Amino acid sequence: MIEKYKQYTIPSIIIVVIFTLTLVLLKPILGKTLSLSKENKDNAKMVAKLVEKSEKLKAVDQAEIESKVLAVENVFPSRKPVLNLLASLEQLSLDEQVGFAGIELKPGQIDEKVKSKVQNFDISFSVEGKLNNISSFINKLEKTSPLMRINKMDLNMISESSLSSNLKIVLLVKVFYQLPPDDVGKLDAPFPILTQDEVNIIERISAFKSPPALKPNAPTGKKDFFSSFSNDNQGD
Repeated sequence: MIEKYKQYTIPSIIIVVIFTLTLVLLKPILGKTLSLSKENKDNAKMVAKLVEKSEKLKAVDQAEIESKVLAVENVFPSRKPVLNLLASLEQLSLDEQVGFAGIELKPGQIDEKVKSKVQNFDISFSVEGKLNNISSFINKLEKTSPLMRINKMDLNMISESSLSSNLKIVLLVKVFYQLPPDDVGKLDAPFPILTQDEVNIIERISAFKSPPALKPNAPTGKKDFFSSFSNDNQGD
């Protein structure tokens, strides 16, 4: 009986060995094939998202986006807006015909535990003028870029009480700005769509008054410091 099945033993062992070797050799190949297949499917999905995002970007009015970004940057700047703030206050004081002598920065204490993107700092300044002019200045202050909020006001009479008398008011104002984002987001992130509330906010911001562009008063560029000497030598 043993002799009868002995002739099938060696072929059976050979088949088992071949099958085992096949599994050992093909398993990494199969695994890699499945991994590549999954990667290809993921890449196909990303390409579809990018194509969709590209089509939406083509439909966007670039000039309109730039104007909205500029409006937001003017009112809610990404850097501490000291120079623009000073220019805005000077222009507003000229428009409302009140006296403005400059600002005093009040940086306060910095809390390192708070890592908010929204930053602010305090300033104080005084304006002088007629009651109507000062009232108009105050009403328009919080509608002038950069974004400001009046925290405190102290009003003093300079001359005898009268609507035509000059007044002096000291204002404590909080000025806001926002730090830029740490990154621009993922490439395959969904195309952001403004909500109606965001559109309304941008429309309100666009109505803010911005100062004229600051231009340097000092001459720029290279200067020939020896020109005076050469002119003197030519005169001699």
